Amino acid sequence: MNIKISQNIILKSSLEKTYEFIVSGQLASTFLGYGKIPGIEKIDFENGSYDIPGSKAIVYNTDKTTHFERILNVEPLKLIEIEMFGHQGAIAKIIKKNREVVEIQSIDKNITKLTQTFIFELKSPVYAPVVLLISKTSFKKAMQVQQKEIQSRLSE
Repeated sequence: MNIKISQNIILKSSLEKTYEFIVSGQLASTFLGYGKIPGIEKIDFENGSYDIPGSKAIVYNTDKTTHFERILNVEPLKLIEIEMFGHQGAIAKIIKKNREVVEIQSIDKNITKLTQTFIFELKSPVYAPVVLLISKTSFKKAMQVQQKEIQSRLSE
């Protein structure tokens, strides 16, 4: 069973600048977390980078746990799909892995729509109520905090 949560943001940034922000790793660094949801402290690629499918990284979280990311799909100036797995801590007990799909679309010359979709693959349907509650509260708030950080950094 999968649980999905999406959120959009309209940025005062060109499509090209937004894409570069994502593939340079700056997007990941804007995930500061919220409440019990840890932020991202550091990402080390074992090979490749965010714009190369098959690339793999270890992610160090602010709660001292780690997980891995693998780049599944890249459509330049359009989409990046990332698989997250090998989680530690409480989340490891309830989800197998999750994916983030980041899509960008030009609205105007310097206006870009960024959509982030997280898909959580549960270890058992019995965890659905808990994951739904977390995704609609703490995780949604963590995404909102991230979006404010994205806007702040891209408007500098």
